[in-house]
Amino acid sequence: ATELEYFLGGRISISSFGDLEFTPFGSHILPLHLSSSLVKSLSGIVIYFRHLAKKGDVIMIDEPELNLHPENQIRLARVLAKIANRGFNLIFSTHSDYILKELSNLTILANDFDGKDALIERYDYDEKSFLPKDKIKVYAFQNQTIEEVEITDEGFDLDKIDEVISDMAQRSDNIRFSFLESSAVHE
Repeated sequence: ATELEYFLGGRISISSFGDLEFTPFGSHILPLHLSSSLVKSLSGIVIYFRHLAKKGDVIMIDEPELNLHPENQIRLARVLAKIANRGFNLIFSTHSDYILKELSNLTILANDFDGKDALIERYDYDEKSFLPKDKIKVYAFQNQTIEEVEITDEGFDLDKIDEVISDMAQRSDNIRFSFLESSAVHE
C-alpha cells in the first residue's frame, strides 16, 4: 500500500464516514471523487493491501495502464512485479507495450550477467522487482486464440504488438516526410 501511495503521490484513507479520501503529499485531504483518474483507479488496490491482503491471494486487474503516462506505466510494472514477488498471484490484462517490455526487462534482470549493476544504477532498478522466469506466465490473446508466450532468460516478445508499433512509426514517418517534401516543393 505504501509503495502504491508513493507512486500516486499521496495517501489513500477512509474517512470516519467510510468515504475514500486522498491526501496529496504536502497538501490537504480531498474526497476521492475530486482526485485524478489514476488515484481513483488504484485507490481500491491500496485499501485492499492495507486492510485485506494475504499472501497467496489472487489479484485481478483489467488494463492497469489506463490513465497512465508511459513513464508511469513502466513504474507501475515494477510495482506489480514487487507485488508478485511478495507472494501474491497477479492476473492482469494489458495492451501496454511499456508494461510488457518492462516486465520482460525485469525477467532479464533476474539473471546474472556482465554490466547488470551499471544498468541497475543507470535506470534506477530495485532488485525486489526482478522477476525470475519461473514466476511469470504471459499469454497472447489474438486471432480468437490464446497462446502461451515463451519466456526465456532473454525475457519475452509479443511480436504482434511490436509489429503494430513498428507499422505506426513507419506510417508516421511516411506521412511526415511526404508532407515536408510537398511543402518544400510548394515554397
